[in-house]
Amino acid sequence: MLADALKAGWAAYDANDAATAVTQFQLAAKVDPQNADAQRGLRRAQALDQVHALLASAAAAERDGDANKALGSYREASGLDPEVVEARDGVQRITSQIGRTQFDEAMSQGFTALDRGDASAARAAFTRARTLDPNSSAASDALTQVETQVRVGQFEQRQKDAAAAEAKEQWVEAASIYDQVLTDDPTLVFAQKGAIHAHQMAKLYQDIDEQLAAPERLASDSVYTNAQALVKAAAPLPGDELASKRTALEQALQAARTPVHVRLESDNLTNVVVHQVDQLGHFTVRELDLRPGTYTVVGTRDGYRDVRRNFTVVAGQVPQPVVIRCEEKI
Repeated sequence: MLADALKAGWAAYDANDAATAVTQFQLAAKVDPQNADAQRGLRRAQALDQVHALLASAAAAERDGDANKALGSYREASGLDPEVVEARDGVQRITSQIGRTQFDEAMSQGFTALDRGDASAARAAFTRARTLDPNSSAASDALTQVETQVRVGQFEQRQKDAAAAEAKEQWVEAASIYDQVLTDDPTLVFAQKGAIHAHQMAKLYQDIDEQLAAPERLASDSVYTNAQALVKAAAPLPGDELASKRTALEQALQAARTPVHVRLESDNLTNVVVHQVDQLGHFTVRELDLRPGTYTVVGTRDGYRDVRRNFTVVAGQVPQPVVIRCEEKI
């Protein structure tokens, strides 16, 4: 009786005759209440009609493109009878489809955000896509693209900052920006060229400023020659500030070669010599035209201590009389 009831029950189940299947499995369970096959058959037979209805609903929703509804029905059917392969496969298939749809949507949102320059939104969308499909190289590649675009954008901004500094003739700042870019990426050609030019310009400005700060040094032939070279180097270059510096240095060069009237006073007893100029001998007043620079005058007299004086001739300025007398007896 047990074997016949189980056989009849499964036959009815396979024929989708839920009522007959339930009756047969109930009979089998009465014959042997501990029989696992009878309990399993009864449980599945009691859910058979509802499972079939859910499967039909899921299939219809799937045909209509309503993946969420189809997934719900498949899951409910599988919950009622986990052994139903169609329900289990449906859950897996729809879950995969929804995941793929969500993945595609996330990727699309990411590229849209990337196109409009919103790196933060693009990064969030591509990260969500990678979470949905950790094995997707597309999501990982897209995230790399975001970081590359961010990096390129940062370099483009710093290039603009450097150009703005150059336009203001702030060459030290421009050189610093280029150096920072090269620290991050030594291969960027714009930064390589920009750094060389900016450092050269910064040095030119600095050298001119140093000459203007100490124009008396132009009395030296070597310094004068270097200053001429600076004027020549600055001549073809743009920049109002540079033009002003160049003009000032040209004027300083001209003044450095323009003699200044110097008055020397003595006692007509002291023998006076101006080093690298002339031996003046004895006089009371002597006037000389000297180029700007620093001079040394020495006075000697028998029986008296020698006297040495240093004086500086500044371009465009009339100096105080230089007094040189030997007055201290030995």
